Amino acid sequence: MVQRANQNEHDKVIEYLANIYRNQYPKVYTNPDGEKNMGIKGHEGIYPDILVANEQNILEFIEEVETEDTVTEEHAKEQWVPYSKVRTTFYLRVPFGSQDIARSILTKLNINAIVKCYSITQNQVTLREC
Repeated sequence: MVQRANQNEHDKVIEYLANIYRNQYPKVYTNPDGEKNMGIKGHEGIYPDILVANEQNILEFIEEVETEDTVTEEHAKEQWVPYSKVRTTFYLRVPFGSQDIARSILTKLNINAIVKCYSITQNQVTLREC
């Protein structure tokens, strides 16, 4: 497992996104800091950072949050590849400035994911176009 240098940043972004999604979707589950609170039925050992489901608990999408140090091919093989095999939309949230590296890795490893960005300034999360 890849060790993350900035776990606080990672968990702050998960919390921020989960709060937004809770206003839009009935069921939002999170797995911050390597926790295994909610996995994906039929996919043993898969615990993305955020899982969003409808009222029938059918997945709408999953989202994985990365920090600058985890936008790597090694990490992609470990997590992004399995997440991309789940039959739902897979969002990959990366720090603004890391999107080109992330897209390059996705292409190289033939991973289907939608890249989204964030930034943190003065301890505040901002969602960014990328």
